[in-house]
Amino acid sequence: MKKIILFVTSMAISSIIGISTGYFLANAQQNIPVSKETKVSNSENTLFEKNNSLEESIFSQLNTQTEENMFLSSQILSSNQTTRFELPINNSMGFSLIPTQLIDMPNDHSNIIKTLNTGETFLIKEEVGEWLLVELNTGEVGYISIMNTMINLPDIVPSIIYNVTNSYGSLFRSSGKEIPNVTGLGFYQGIYYNERLGKNEFILPVLYPMAQKIYNAQQLALKQGDTLIIYEGYRPYDLQNLVYEELTRLSKIDPEVMSGMKNSYWHINWFIAKGISTHQIGLAIDVSLAKINKFDVGQIGEHLYFDITAFEEYTMPSPIHELSTKAVSMKTPVAWQTPFAWQAVEISETMTEGAKKLREYCTGAGLEPLASEWWHFNDVPNTHKLGNVPAHHSIKPQECISQTP
Repeated sequence: MKKIILFVTSMAISSIIGISTGYFLANAQQNIPVSKETKVSNSENTLFEKNNSLEESIFSQLNTQTEENMFLSSQILSSNQTTRFELPINNSMGFSLIPTQLIDMPNDHSNIIKTLNTGETFLIKEEVGEWLLVELNTGEVGYISIMNTMINLPDIVPSIIYNVTNSYGSLFRSSGKEIPNVTGLGFYQGIYYNERLGKNEFILPVLYPMAQKIYNAQQLALKQGDTLIIYEGYRPYDLQNLVYEELTRLSKIDPEVMSGMKNSYWHINWFIAKGISTHQIGLAIDVSLAKINKFDVGQIGEHLYFDITAFEEYTMPSPIHELSTKAVSMKTPVAWQTPFAWQAVEISETMTEGAKKLREYCTGAGLEPLASEWWHFNDVPNTHKLGNVPAHHSIKPQECISQTP
């Protein structure tokens, strides 16, 4: 197979993100076969300097600056995005956040087919207003509310780097010290073979409405040659409680740990909530940022995405999941539940350039920062919309059922 090499500037990335490639596949040179389930290219590609033009990068992709290639590049640039995400939601993996009614029509007056259990998995087929058409493992088909549905984020935004450390070696520490029965341990199996992506990948559930904001944040990052690194989305309730209990116990016997979390502004609940947090309802992510060094171009169906193969994580105020004042993003606490309240508080003097860029991308996409943790971002409007739900369960998927769209 002849390889299509892509050299891309930050500007080029912003124009190529999410494009439909139907025309590309139909009109490319006839000796370049492209399977619907394979990547366009396996070559690793370095980023050009930012002063290279977009057209030059497109020409480099096609090797020669022929009239045909010039025409093709103009078609790529004028292509419209055909999905809300990098990949369509069809056949992505979904999870029931709480006991959820499966109904026969997408409205509040429909007949109930059955009630799904918390954590029950299914394939998402289509979005219809405030509802999702889904197919259960039994073959049954119906609609469920988007507010009760988590989606496997890698299925629809594969360009993000996923590293769910709590599934294999927890990074939680406090004042640089290990938390007994937590640090270095794995608490569930987090990585499975994903048929849709054709590789092993972490499962990372988030509530469906939040997925759009995370996608938007990644697109802002990609435009600048950066990528999100997501360490956690949904967190099982039993792990939330374990970290809180073990950190509380450690702080009582270690004065350094206690002083690292407690002063005139801060206390332990700012670093690990007691009880249900936004992680248990799929409306929070723990995320870092990296500079892209190399990437492949992945292709599934008629959709291209950036398959990042080499990156360098930015220096941050602290290691991720450092539960102490070393991790604060603002000078003083502010109630995260109040939309936009964070805008009135100065950022911490410890915030690095990488942390500032991460904050810019995430807040630019509608996510809101947590004063005590530079890595934590909430979807506050959807938290209020969801309201109080019984999220005392620990959802731990046993397989990945995602399929090619």
